[in-house]
Amino acid sequence: MNEYVTAILTSPANMVIAIITAISGYLAVRQKAKADKYIARGPDWDAFAEHQKGMIDSLRLQVEDLQKLYQELKEELAAWQKKYWTAIRHIRTVHDKNPQLRDSQPIPENIADDVEL
Repeated sequence: MNEYVTAILTSPANMVIAIITAISGYLAVRQKAKADKYIARGPDWDAFAEHQKGMIDSLRLQVEDLQKLYQELKEELAAWQKKYWTAIRHIRTVHDKNPQLRDSQPIPENIADDVEL
């Protein structure tokens, strides 16, 4: 047996093959251990993914509710803007047709720029 070991260790090509084989074996065992570790953690990841899915579903519902609320507020704002500008036009008309009101009923400062007589 010593002759075979001596022959393997003395030949450079055989020595390189032995080193590569040893490293390959080590890497294969190490990779198998990592794979087993990740497989064992699989249920943890499944539970985590399910938890995240539940959170995403909840957030999706909240976003839908916020979108509906936004649309309602947008429509309400448009209605208020329409009423506001209708009132401003009415004030302009009244003040244009009745100049004496300008002194007795002055336009409030916060809407004076919008009325612009």
